[in-house]
Amino acid sequence: MIAMGRGIQALAVLTGLYSVPAERCRQAAALGEGFAGIEVRAMTNIGLEGFFKDGRSVELENCTAKDVASAVSECSMGVLDSQKRLYVEVRYAAAASRLASRRLTAVLKFLSAGGLPRRRLRGQIRAGQENKVEFYIFEEFPESDL
Repeated sequence: MIAMGRGIQALAVLTGLYSVPAERCRQAAALGEGFAGIEVRAMTNIGLEGFFKDGRSVELENCTAKDVASAVSECSMGVLDSQKRLYVEVRYAAAASRLASRRLTAVLKFLSAGGLPRRRLRGQIRAGQENKVEFYIFEEFPESDL
């Protein structure tokens, strides 16, 4: 509970005082056990958006795993190494969070089958424009640094 409150306060400071657009801020879906602070990471959009084939589909229509791997390679100057991760964000409209969860699982499975290491993939669903997936690169901090 303390971590959730601090996260909300940090987002308020970033968006209010420092004018960071709210659509660029994310709060983790799961909070760390025993960690009552906040963690801020820079995420870089890889410049590729995915769209699903139709309103109920879990398959992407406009990009392949090869397209995503290529964009990751260009964006991160190589492959996903021991600290770099690919963050997959699936957007959903009101009352469609269950479908968004299935879509996220399908996209992560699709990417790992396409050659991206599953242990380097992270994902979350987020309310917003339905039928859309965005991809970001970020660095995972070693536990010893926290």
